[in-house]
This record gives sequence, C-alpha cells and structure tokens, in this order.
Amino acid sequence: MSRSPDVLLMHAASFIGVSEIAPNRGPQIDKWEWRAQKIRGQPWCACYAWSMLDDIGIKLPIQFPAAVGSWVDWAKANGRLRTRPFKGMAVSYSWGGSTPRPSDHIGFVEKVLALPHLPGRSRYWIKTIEGNSADAVKRNWRWVDPSTVAFIDVLG
Repeated sequence: MSRSPDVLLMHAASFIGVSEIAPNRGPQIDKWEWRAQKIRGQPWCACYAWSMLDDIGIKLPIQFPAAVGSWVDWAKANGRLRTRPFKGMAVSYSWGGSTPRPSDHIGFVEKVLALPHLPGRSRYWIKTIEGNSADAVKRNWRWVDPSTVAFIDVLG
C-alpha cells in the first residue's frame, strides 16, 4: 500500500481519456461502478476516485463510495477534512454555492496555486484529475472557493 500522492496521481492519470460510450456507461466505467458499489449507469466520479485508491491499496471505509456526500460524511467523522488543498487530496464540489456538505462532484488535487481573493480569505486555482468530467477522465484547472468545496485527506 502506497500513501504517496505521486503514486496515486500517476495511477489516476493513466486513465485520462477513458470516456463514456453511452450515458454513464463504458467498459472501464462499468468496472469502476461495480467495484465501488455494485451499480451501473450512474454518475461515476466517486466510483473512479474510490477505484483509484483501492488499486493502490488504500481501502477507505466509506459507507456509500459511489456517493460524493458519503465521502464528505466519512471525512468529517474521521478528522480528514482540511481547510486548504494539497497534492493528492480529494476535492468534492458544490455547483450550487456555499454548503457544509459539497456533494456534486469529486476528483483528485494534482497541483495547487493559492491566490488572495478577499482580505482574510483565499480562492484556490487547482489542477485536478477527475472522472466523469465532460463524460471522461480528464485533467482540469478550476478556481475554487473553500466555501463551495471540501478538501479530503484520503492518504492519511
């Protein structure tokens, strides 16, 4: 079992380009969904993230690994939420604005730039690797406000 962010991110990046052949379906996507929670044809970002960790030997005891909100609940209950992002963390998003339980999407932080936003507050420009981003595994650059995301220390 490796708890190295580099090992996790190299493995996650090896799947960049895997994409859907039907809505929320594809040979590799179906495998990730089945492994994570014995489902198929559902939004699969969390199934991808869970499978990447499982592949490198990290078995997170998340009750419903296919549900992003379950990752946030697990992180809160186990002291794994962080106030800022670091390489190798999971980041869960709320597309609807500020919330204590962002549960719309999840990916892995690959790189971080912290930039001032307002006095006493930051926004972060992060590079991520995400499953189910425009129906594929992709790298993204995103501006994030800490009130709309949860940074989860999955490597402990």
